[in-house]
Amino acid sequence: MDRFYRISAVSPETAPGDFPGNLKALEKSYREATKQGASAVVFPAYAVCGDPCGDLARRADFLDACRRAAEKFAALTGDGIAVFGTLWSFDGRTAGAAVVARNGRIVSVIPEKAAGNGIAPQRLRFDAGGFTFAVAVGEIDGSEPDADALFWLGADAFSAEAPGRRATLATGYSALRRNAVVFANAGSGLANTDHVGDGETLISCEGKIVGRGVLFAPNCIFADIDFGRIAFRRGPSGEDAEIVRIGKDAVASPDFKFASLVREPFFEEAGNDLPQ
Repeated sequence: MDRFYRISAVSPETAPGDFPGNLKALEKSYREATKQGASAVVFPAYAVCGDPCGDLARRADFLDACRRAAEKFAALTGDGIAVFGTLWSFDGRTAGAAVVARNGRIVSVIPEKAAGNGIAPQRLRFDAGGFTFAVAVGEIDGSEPDADALFWLGADAFSAEAPGRRATLATGYSALRRNAVVFANAGSGLANTDHVGDGETLISCEGKIVGRGVLFAPNCIFADIDFGRIAFRRGPSGEDAEIVRIGKDAVASPDFKFASLVREPFFEEAGNDLPQ
């Protein structure tokens, strides 16, 4: 049975340390995406606090502000799952983190997989009811928990080769895992250093790009993903990962407006050229 769920990747315009402005941008984007029927909305790394934060990350008052802002945004969420990035203090150690929120509360905080930060990685797979997802902050390397979708929060600096590299990584990962990859990158050309984020958004499903935004502009893209098909093709996952159930079932897509439907599905695997 088909189970289509609408997923959104969003890269709003944010600024380092501008918590009121960033929260306003996140709230507006979240409300617009869920109004369009999105079951899950994926934001970039450091969306709450802005990127790059530089030496601000060393200040206790700044980290407190990051936490309060994340809690404020989480309190605004409804049935639509929000996954967004911020800085977080884990037992006195600071790291980038992804926050999973729904129905007015923070469900989980996942630290970035950064070598040498002394923070133990978390192997979590989230059950949204209808589909499962894992979360990665920063780079992905294949060690992420196996799930129907990977929500990838980026803070990648722009370079001439960066968009191609991300597309290759996302399509290769989703082809290998037979799942969906939802990527949102920080920045829309705004920076206070030579680290310039480009705000790219990209959604790949089973090796094919099904949604992609423009660079250097606020982005909000959608894709209707058939998680029934993904679950059938992937089969059961037997890996060791903690399952986190995040409330009632996700809201299914109301239509197929953002679906990449295959007209001749039995020819798809063979890769035949079909007559138009």
